[in-house]
Amino acid sequence: MRISDSTVFVTAPHKKGFLAVNQVGLVMSVDIKEDKLKTYLPENITSTMGPAKEQFLRQLKGTKREITENKENKDPSDLGGIWQGLVKMKKTLSLMDELPPLYEGQFYNLTPDLCNMLGLSYNRIHNILKLQGLYSLGISVQLLAERVIAAIFIFIFLIDEYAIINRTMIPDVMITHDASDHAVNFRILYEGKSQNVKLVKKELVIVYKWLIQMKKKHSNLIRDLELGKSVEDFLRNLYFACKI
Repeated sequence: MRISDSTVFVTAPHKKGFLAVNQVGLVMSVDIKEDKLKTYLPENITSTMGPAKEQFLRQLKGTKREITENKENKDPSDLGGIWQGLVKMKKTLSLMDELPPLYEGQFYNLTPDLCNMLGLSYNRIHNILKLQGLYSLGISVQLLAERVIAAIFIFIFLIDEYAIINRTMIPDVMITHDASDHAVNFRILYEGKSQNVKLVKKELVIVYKWLIQMKKKHSNLIRDLELGKSVEDFLRNLYFACKI
């Protein structure tokens, strides 16, 4: 079954199906009607694929159960995962505020001053990264992880200033992003609705493009250090640890 003429690059569970965004920015809401799907399968799968059909149906049932349990049993105290306890004092950040200086003209550094500006505990962040094994790795890897986290903190606080995201949106919220020469654009998707955040600031565009350039390296690092089950999980947990 084909739902889009363009490649779908991100999906998220949604009600009885899923939300999907394709490469041209089209947002689609797809409902899975299990009864119709079951009647469709025998007509299109040969008798020699009986075990494969049964396996598919078992996986479908298991996936639906997992999605339901995650939504119904999510304890608010669990939001943030390993990143809980970052906030020392509730603070905000806007485009009108003076942002930290860029190092080497392309990224932020994770420093006590940056954390104080955002009301976060530098010691707590450092201890989490230490426990996850970051500081047993080479200095270049350590610096990469800290710089990625510093940039994400900045974007999280700016998104929060101009959009409304709350704990009831877990686990359905999706955030897509892109950049022009003058702005970084975020789109927050939830239950078929969207909020757009346009951050018009040259230095943010520079940092964003640096993050994209380093994406493969920091994606692997996030998984290797178990900072999140995936990059999306990592970002979601950081957001809720910082802002809820």
